[in-house]
Amino acid sequence: MIAIDQNGNMAAGSSTNGLNHKIAGRVGDSPIPGAGAYVDKDVGGAAATGDGDVILKFLPSFMLLSFSVKVTALHGPLEWL
Repeated sequence: MIAIDQNGNMAAGSSTNGLNHKIAGRVGDSPIPGAGAYVDKDVGGAAATGDGDVILKFLPSFMLLSFSVKVTALHGPLEWL
């Protein structure tokens, strides 16, 4: 979940299936920044759901915001061309 308050402050949160479904010793994607959720106050926020092992491998929340920054940085020069 991504939340934004009236001052523009953002926060991200995610959860798992809980302790009843946890494999002993495994760390899920929820506590890893950029995996389950990620916020950058200058760009926005993203949250992911699905196969936690795949999410941990690719960090989709972080990658989406990182890609957004690159596209935004290119927008001005491309518009000028």
